[in-house]
Amino acid sequence: TRRIVLLADLSGALIESGRLDDAGRALDEAERLAAAADDRRLAAHVLVQRQFLRIFHGEEGGLEEAARAAAAVIPVFERLGDDLGLCRARR
Repeated sequence: TRRIVLLADLSGALIESGRLDDAGRALDEAERLAAAADDRRLAAHVLVQRQFLRIFHGEEGGLEEAARAAAAVIPVFERLGDDLGLCRARR
């Protein structure tokens, strides 16, 4: 579980430093681990970071997809009282 959190946080730092390929690899691993752990909260954190990566890549439809993803994960974060997740999803 801790590794998933660290990978998601690392991906954010990599995105902001322009290392988008490295961020993608970190998120790929975090997604696999979150799915294996069947942890909706961590999977939601990874999904939010994935949307930031898509936006930074300039993928077509990235903003619309990010809005849909945010709408899907905000209830998860609200239900679990995850303020950090809510902040990131609303960003």
